[in-house]
Amino acid sequence: MTAPSATMKINNLLEEGLVKKRLVSQDHRSFFLEITEKGEKLRQQINRQNIEVGSRIFSSFSTQQKKTLSKCFRSLIGR
Repeated sequence: MTAPSATMKINNLLEEGLVKKRLVSQDHRSFFLEITEKGEKLRQQINRQNIEVGSRIFSSFSTQQKKTLSKCFRSLIGR
């Protein structure tokens, strides 16, 4: 992601009230982003939806298919 793209994304999150920005006291060119209560509620909602969708998808898999998929994921992330 380019710096201008990151800036646009951050500005959108700030405008939506999903994060807040706090300047670093030692270096006023840097800042910390912190999730707001509104952002945390949205994050939790998205996580619940992802779990629900994942459960629906994987409920149709056999035990062997789930094991095979798990093995593939572990190899992808290097574990």
